[in-house]
This record gives sequence, C-alpha cells and structure tokens, in this order.
Amino acid sequence: MTKYTRAVDFSPVVPVAAARPGSVVLAGLESVIQQWLGDDERRPRKQRK
Repeated sequence: MTKYTRAVDFSPVVPVAAARPGSVVLAGLESVIQQWLGDDERRPRKQRK
C-alpha cells in the first residue's frame, strides 16, 4: 500500500516495441519488390498472383 501512497502518477507505463531486424534482410531488394508490385498492378485482376 505504501508504494501507492507515494506514487504521483498512477498511469501504467506503455512498453516500447523493440526494433525488428527485418529491414536489413530486404536491404538490396526494394527495387525488385517495387517492380513486382508495379507489374502486378498492370495485369488484369484475375491474372494477379
């Protein structure tokens, strides 16, 4: 009970998300992925995969 009487702010602390290392894996492939997405946009809807 003592810790609550001394506390000024009762709001819970929001945990900070850790940085994910996924961007390092795709470092050299951004242009290839953008090209794939662009090609898919130009295809008819039923031919997209």
